[in-house]
Amino acid sequence: MIEFVTLVVTYGSEDRVHNLVKTINSALKQGTQKVFVVSNGAQYDIVKFLSIFENKVDLIKYDFNVGSAGGFGGGITEILKSKEVNDETYILILDDDVKVDDGFSKKLEKLESKFSWSSHIWSMLRRGRDSTFSANWDRSMESYRNSIAGFSLRNKVLLPKKQRKNIEVAEPTFITWAGVVAQKSVLKNVELPNEDFFVYEDDAQFSLNAQRKGIKIRKSKNLTLSEIGESWFEDKKRNSGYRIFYKSPSDEGLGRFLYMLRNNVYLIRNNGLLTSHLIYFTNLSIFVTFGFIRYGHGTFRSMKRLVLVMSAIHDGWSGHLGQNINWKL
Repeated sequence: MIEFVTLVVTYGSEDRVHNLVKTINSALKQGTQKVFVVSNGAQYDIVKFLSIFENKVDLIKYDFNVGSAGGFGGGITEILKSKEVNDETYILILDDDVKVDDGFSKKLEKLESKFSWSSHIWSMLRRGRDSTFSANWDRSMESYRNSIAGFSLRNKVLLPKKQRKNIEVAEPTFITWAGVVAQKSVLKNVELPNEDFFVYEDDAQFSLNAQRKGIKIRKSKNLTLSEIGESWFEDKKRNSGYRIFYKSPSDEGLGRFLYMLRNNVYLIRNNGLLTSHLIYFTNLSIFVTFGFIRYGHGTFRSMKRLVLVMSAIHDGWSGHLGQNINWKL
């Protein structure tokens, strides 16, 4: 039988407790040996709420929010150091707004019996949000070259693809933290992303670091998570991040788009994915101009936000990362 421990990263106000408890309970129901909870600057007495789980939960507490890079990275580091977790044990990584679906252990064990011949990481399918299996192919690494936030003019004409050898198992280039499943012995070999990413694209850096070590990334349609909440970029109308950025009447939440953009520029430039400055800056110009024309409409507010976009791009290009206190999450 598969043995696993679970890492859950949480943050924010007491409003998140209800979903956090659901996440922890779902992991316990599926047989996790232990849940490690990272309190990423949570603004309430999290110890009191976790006391209901007694010795089933270990708390890793940060007094302030160190971002997803610091939260997930710090949690993984603590588990890798833990003598209670042996090298054969699997580590399941979750957000505080997802539930592990029933049959997790048996499904993982069945998959491992077929794929244990190679070093790999599983990325669980997030039902209702993940469209990986809407096609029978995956985007290749080539499709991300010279791109900006996933956009490339070439991809609009001819998207580089890789066909799947197994129609039930995908091999995505990039994955999110939530749903990562791997043995401790595998994660030991993956360099964790720089905490200066703060939020966004740190999981993409993790994905690249794993693949550089020859570790495959796989996703099965049978290994699933259910959503409890929705992310800023995945609202009900599936609005463009650009639309939300330019149309929002408040500055709250704008930092998410800016961090994503800044960190993507840094990621592409510093991981061998920038192979032509001409192509890259053509894509960048189209991306910025199109977003502004379509959603900005030349208002004073949109002009100010365009300046923020250009500043974020400049920071990413120059390697100026870390938390920006002016970007509100």
